[in-house]
Amino acid sequence: MWSDIASRSLWLSAGAAIGRLLPFLVLIMLGNSLSISDFASVSVGFAWTAVAASLTTAGLANVTTQRLAVMQRSLQRAFVLRVIKLGSLFSATLLLTAVVTGSEVAHLAFGQALDQRVILPALISGSLWSLVMLLVAICNGQHKPRAAASVLGLGGALQGVGLVAGYGFSSGVHIVMWGAALGNGAALVWAIFCVRTHISQFQSTASDGTPNPQIRFGRSVAWSSLAAASVMPITFVAGSLVSRNADGTRQLAQFQALEQLHQLAVYLPGVLGQALLPVLAVHFNVRAGETVRKVVRASVMLAVAGTLLAAALVWQPGWLHRVIGNPALVDATATRAMLMNAGLSVSLGLLGSALLARGQYARATLLNLGWAAVFLGLGWHWHADGAGGIQTARLCASWLLVFAASASLWLGTLPENAVSAPSARSTSKQP
Repeated sequence: MWSDIASRSLWLSAGAAIGRLLPFLVLIMLGNSLSISDFASVSVGFAWTAVAASLTTAGLANVTTQRLAVMQRSLQRAFVLRVIKLGSLFSATLLLTAVVTGSEVAHLAFGQALDQRVILPALISGSLWSLVMLLVAICNGQHKPRAAASVLGLGGALQGVGLVAGYGFSSGVHIVMWGAALGNGAALVWAIFCVRTHISQFQSTASDGTPNPQIRFGRSVAWSSLAAASVMPITFVAGSLVSRNADGTRQLAQFQALEQLHQLAVYLPGVLGQALLPVLAVHFNVRAGETVRKVVRASVMLAVAGTLLAAALVWQPGWLHRVIGNPALVDATATRAMLMNAGLSVSLGLLGSALLARGQYARATLLNLGWAAVFLGLGWHWHADGAGGIQTARLCASWLLVFAASASLWLGTLPENAVSAPSARSTSKQP
């Protein structure tokens, strides 16, 4: 299992390192060129790409990867086409809804801290990228990590090039976001080409009596979508809390600058989670209890190690502020809490993949909703402290999530142990 995970992680990490990190590096560079208010607007607009995916295709992508990993090849073509149609419908619905209500909602959330001209290109960019990530999930579920890596790599590179081209054409923040939308459109074209190449190899056939893996598909997608929607949009809401501070624009710019660093730090662990999902789905079909216990032990050790490493790196964060060079970055407490939270990302990714691989979408949703409630509750209590208060609130909520998810997985194996132990004793008596 671990060798398979390592191989997949290597390919997906290479794709992420080549392409997906480039847009974040571009944003970091833009932070040194744009005014604080313009940087805040561009960062909020760019953050919408992740929010759009979490609201539309992230849940569908998780279920798709898990189902494809154990599905007969003869059923995959029809299933993939169905998934693409659903993803397109979800993205189009969100786009139309956001176009109608986006300006009012953005003004209510961020007030004068957000340039309204970035809203439309951000909405289009987010819808396009949500479909790209869905196609990455399809490649991953079909056990095609190289294809998934190529979509991540070239797709992310095109997104970064679009940002640079938009800034080169005009320093206007809305032109920068239109450049990102153009890059995401090119990335989607490449993703469609890759997926079409692979699904053309499969021929749909009639069922041969094997249990249909699409049973409860709609319910699973609904639970998984709710689980995804309780993470990224909550961070978006946290940004609106920061903007209500007395120094709202500067605090929002600092929060978004830290979010770019956070996304940069957690992206590769997120890719590891993508690599884990199809592998764990296969292994849970064979020896679920043993695999879960290994995952929980590894997760707890990784959480402790990641937090300690992050604390050691940024206990005096001045060096990081100087390297980034963004004038908005000044809060040492916020920087420490952000990177310590990022140190938990490998552990949380492993636990999340284990829950999804077991098909426990409802449980994952409830855990994420609990995390969101704790995060926003503490964030509201500490929002007067600006970005530092919000980042500390997220760190506390994330540690609670590590313990809760670990306990949930571990306790879920106890009925299996109770059943399997007598069976093992009885078989040992046989000659």
